[in-house]
Formats: sequence, structure tokens, C-alpha cells
Amino acid sequence: MEVAAFAAAHHKLSFPEWATVSSEGDDAAYVTSMGAFIAHHDVAFQSWFDAGDNGILQLTRSGAPRSLQAYIKTFG
Repeated sequence: MEVAAFAAAHHKLSFPEWATVSSEGDDAAYVTSMGAFIAHHDVAFQSWFDAGDNGILQLTRSGAPRSLQAYIKTFG
């Protein structure tokens, strides 16, 4: 991934706002994949974007239960 290579070269990789969206559904596989990527790269920080508007799924038992479970398993 070119973005990852650029960021790593400049020590600036972060994910300040990432989430699942309603158009893709409650996607635990995406959360797990993001967790694996973050674990294997020099990521300064990550933050789940939990706005609950504009199609962003909230990381709750009612909003995105599979993503919530994957996030807790992956990030603690």
C-alpha cells in the first residue's frame, strides 16, 4: 500500500477517524483487518469515529454489535 509506505518513511501513520458505515453493514472482518494492519505497522494512534450520523455506525451493542465485539477483541 503506497500510503502506508509513505507514512512509514515519514513516521506519520495514524488513523484518527475510522469506522464501519451503514452501506457496508456491521463488518467485523473490516475491524479485524484494520486491527491486524495497525498491529503490524508503526501506527502512532487510531480512533474509532463514533458519530452515529452520515451513515457511520456507532460502536454499540445495538448499532454495530459484531464490529464492537471485533474491536474489543482486537484492541482490548
